[in-house]
Amino acid sequence: MNKVCSILLVMVVMLSGCSLVEKKDEGIEADEAVVTQQPNVEVMAQKLQVPWSIDKVNQGFYISERTGSIVKIENGKTERQSVRLAQPLAKAAEAGLLGFVLDPQFLENQNAYAYYTYSEDGKGQFNRVVVLRTNGSVWTEERILIDRIPSAAYHHGGRLKNRSRWNTLYHDG
Repeated sequence: MNKVCSILLVMVVMLSGCSLVEKKDEGIEADEAVVTQQPNVEVMAQKLQVPWSIDKVNQGFYISERTGSIVKIENGKTERQSVRLAQPLAKAAEAGLLGFVLDPQFLENQNAYAYYTYSEDGKGQFNRVVVLRTNGSVWTEERILIDRIPSAAYHHGGRLKNRSRWNTLYHDG
């Protein structure tokens, strides 16, 4: 019985893609060309290693890579910057350097916030939110804000949003 139901289900799914009714275009002559406009696309960076979060200040973009780097893109140049964390990144699937946002006062204090997954031998796998500071080419963990956020084997979470920058960039008129 299950085999018959399975075969019928497969046939219904296959036939649902077929149509017995032919649809005619109204108002378009056969020799008229349909013109579609393609958006202008500019490639800003290539060969990113599992990009996860992106933030912007002035004309510079900062992209976190799950593998543990920050990529800075500014004035047509791409620079992969190292990140020094207090705990090594977890090796679990979908873990790593996840959330990343620049501090609203980034130009003055060179700070950002990050969310990453780490593991403690024998104690499990956790996430933490930290303050990072850059010296121009290297980011260093300065302070832990939230620690030991329980993690899982997959889907560790990890997006951060800077509410004040979001409101300024996208909601102010």
